[in-house]
Amino acid sequence: MRKFVRVFLLLIPFGNLAAQNLIYNGGFEVHSSVPKYQSQIKLAVGWFRPTRGTPDYFNRLSGKTKIGAPYNFMGYQQPRTGEGYGGFYLYESADLDGYREYLSTKLKSTLERGKQYQVKFYVSLADYSEMAISNIEVLFTPNEIKRDGSERIPIKPQLKYTGDVITDTAHWVELLWTYTAKGNEQYMTIGNFEKAAQCNVTELVHGLAKGISLDAYYYIDDVCVERLKQDTVCKCEQDTARAPGAMHKKDTLHIRKKTEKLNIEPEQNIILQHIYFETNKSDLLPASFQELNQLVQYLKKNPKAAIELSGYTDNTGRESKNQKLSDARAKAVADYIKQKGIHENRITYKGYGSANPIADNTTKEGKAKNRRVEFTVHLN
Repeated sequence: MRKFVRVFLLLIPFGNLAAQNLIYNGGFEVHSSVPKYQSQIKLAVGWFRPTRGTPDYFNRLSGKTKIGAPYNFMGYQQPRTGEGYGGFYLYESADLDGYREYLSTKLKSTLERGKQYQVKFYVSLADYSEMAISNIEVLFTPNEIKRDGSERIPIKPQLKYTGDVITDTAHWVELLWTYTAKGNEQYMTIGNFEKAAQCNVTELVHGLAKGISLDAYYYIDDVCVERLKQDTVCKCEQDTARAPGAMHKKDTLHIRKKTEKLNIEPEQNIILQHIYFETNKSDLLPASFQELNQLVQYLKKNPKAAIELSGYTDNTGRESKNQKLSDARAKAVADYIKQKGIHENRITYKGYGSANPIADNTTKEGKAKNRRVEFTVHLN
């Protein structure tokens, strides 16, 4: 009997050593089913939308689809941990206060009056965002928020991010607060509650025609709320720890770099100098987006302009394969431009395989130059 009691007492401290993360599914790992479409945040168990806004759920198991990971309709981002993460529009220039997206969840237990809690999560600006903001905020409420519209929630949040505008698309940025509870808070809502006139916004794509909509879209992962206690291990740190050897986002080929201005002259054959694809594939890498966004800007400012895209490879391998790859890469650029709001009737594309080399195919440097996408703008 004495031996049993001794073992039992040893087990108790270890069971209570770590504080509890009050967010049930902070890493967006638990799902009722794999997402197949956009706007399915409800499939991430425990998460829901408090308004008519339509936040998204991304998961590796969805494969290379619009809501997959790391590739999806807003760019490229590896989950910070696990297989999934969320995403939402926090600002839209076309409808400043009329459209916002929010994420809500019910806490495992209500917050205790006067007790301190650590609130933490990670965000990353999506590659395809034309704007970035600093207004990322947290609202705790005793009751669930339910609103019929999709406009801004006009409630003052308890926690506001006060740092610089978050423009990082390559890494997950930690947001961290200490919150003293008023008591009985049972729901947490994350989003932008600030009036548009008071939002801290940065435009990343400049020179667009008047009336063109710009959006700020952020990914979110590893949400944690925990009671702060002395001499305890932080449960948030345990639940959101990165796996050994895991990268913040992508290798050096994926990192977004500053691109010089793209000079466009009508009826001139122009080579896109900063277009990158996965090796032997037609998947555009995010490093391509800055230059392509400049091309999109031009087409939006010149609504009568049409664009002709031409894809090329080097002479390595079978020409039939080169032809197919060059066509697929030209199509990938065309699809990107179309996705950004340019009508498909203004876009044509074609692959030409290894034809029309512009450099020596016997050298590594020459082959690299021959693997290219060119375009010509035609003014009607």
